[in-house]
Amino acid sequence: MFSRSMTNNPFSGTVVQAGPLPEMPRAIPTESEPARQEAKPGDSGYVGLILSPIARLKPADEPLRKEQSELLGLLSALGERVEKLIVAVRAERRAQLEHELDEVTEAGSKQSKKVRRLDSECRMAQAAWMTLSSEAKALGGQAAGLRERYQEGSRWRSRAELKQEQARIAEAQSKAQKAAEKATEAHQEYRKQERMLPAETEKLEALTKRQIQLSGELSGQRYQDPFTGLQTRPSL
Repeated sequence: MFSRSMTNNPFSGTVVQAGPLPEMPRAIPTESEPARQEAKPGDSGYVGLILSPIARLKPADEPLRKEQSELLGLLSALGERVEKLIVAVRAERRAQLEHELDEVTEAGSKQSKKVRRLDSECRMAQAAWMTLSSEAKALGGQAAGLRERYQEGSRWRSRAELKQEQARIAEAQSKAQKAAEKATEAHQEYRKQERMLPAETEKLEALTKRQIQLSGELSGQRYQDPFTGLQTRPSL
């Protein structure tokens, strides 16, 4: 038997023990999540940052007070438009991330089943090859034993007995040859399955990492990016 590695080592060239796609938290916002997840116009503070310096001014001249009031009105209206745009863009981005997360989860589920199927087929192919190899070796040993006995005791046997011995040897050699051919075919099939598994496991790992990344983006909190290994701030 050969060594078997887990899914985080898909390049070892051995049969890989693959498990199901990890169940990552689907970070869809709820009413209990921070207000940042469900922003409303004015929540982000952009309007206040713009208006506060102007609102703190105390002009004594009436024209200046009038201009201040007009500017506050204009900037308030503009700030509200900015806030609405920010909320709309965030909602659009969230919808995109949720849609991709659904697609990645579905693809990961299918890929996980594929990896498990290939792993099972590889195990069965290996078992078949080892069984047929043992059978071929045993039949080869039987044929060799018949030949050895034939050579040692052929002097005192009749022609009929020698003919029977030769027939038994030929039959044993034929069985051994056929078993060896089947063992070779089984080994080729096993190697074929073994070569396919690491690449498919790598695809599953990529989907798993993307699922973690998307869940982290949707959580609204800093998370460890599985592709870079770094703490990352969500873009939402």
